[in-house]
This record gives sequence, C-alpha cells and structure tokens, in this order.
Amino acid sequence: MTRGKSARDLRGHGVAYIAQSAAASFNPALTLYEQICEIALRRGLMTEAEAKADAVRRFPGARAAQSRSLRAERYPHQVSGGQLQRAMAAMR
Repeated sequence: MTRGKSARDLRGHGVAYIAQSAAASFNPALTLYEQICEIALRRGLMTEAEAKADAVRRFPGARAAQSRSLRAERYPHQVSGGQLQRAMAAMR
C-alpha cells in the first residue's frame, strides 16, 4: 500500500480534522443530523435509521433525552461554535 493510500484510509476512521472555526465547514442548508449521517450513508455503512441513531449516540451535544432532537436537528447557524466542533467530532 502506498503512503497516500494508507493516509486516505485513515481519514474518517482513525484521524479527523476539527476546524477551530467550524461554522465555515458546515453546509448552512443542511441540519447537523444530515451532515453527521452523510458519510456513513454515502459509504453504505448504515441505513438512514441506523446512521441517525448512531449520530444521536455520538453527538456530544445531545446528552439529555429531550435535547437530542433539538440540537442535532438544528442548522449550523443555530448552535454555538463549540457545539459545531463537537458535531465535527461526531462525524466519521
């Protein structure tokens, strides 16, 4: 395996980039759920229901049961920069 291929294989699995200014990294037209689930769906790793349940479990901003849907179903401009960084960490 070449160096480039092995580094590519790590991205999204073992290594992730978390921007300090996360707001610029998110699509303002999609909810956090849609963006967190997108990679798992594109790679065919999970069904939509599984990806959404996994996102709820991994999204640190969704700790309390009543806040799970409130935060992850929001758009990037509706949450703080710290919550956007946590959403980036929840992505695969």
